[in-house]
Order: sequence, then C-alpha cells, then structure tokens
Amino acid sequence: MGWQQIEGNWYYFYANGYMAYDAVIVDTNDTYSHLISNGQMKQSATLSSRQSLENFYSANG
Repeated sequence: MGWQQIEGNWYYFYANGYMAYDAVIVDTNDTYSHLISNGQMKQSATLSSRQSLENFYSANG
C-alpha cells in the first residue's frame, strides 16, 4: 500500500491494509518518517550514513 494523502495529511499503510501509527517508517531512499498516535506524519528527514535515529529525534522532537 504505502503512503496515502488524506485531507492534506500523509499516512502510511502496510501491505495488509492496516495504518501505521506510533512508528518510524524507513523508505528505501533512507527517508525516516515519524508517525504519531493518530497515524499522521509528524516529521520526515533524509539521514546521511553518519547520522543516527537518535539524532533525528533530538532534532525533530
């Protein structure tokens, strides 16, 4: 399924049709997207090979 835009907000759906929430989705191009409890994308960033997921969270809350 993948990313779907609904009413201006981005959501991620797994292949089984369930929406992801409270999760970090990592795309094949090293884009990390943080999803909050209602499933909306909160932050998205591309990380270089030297950055860690902890740095992503400290920068993006």
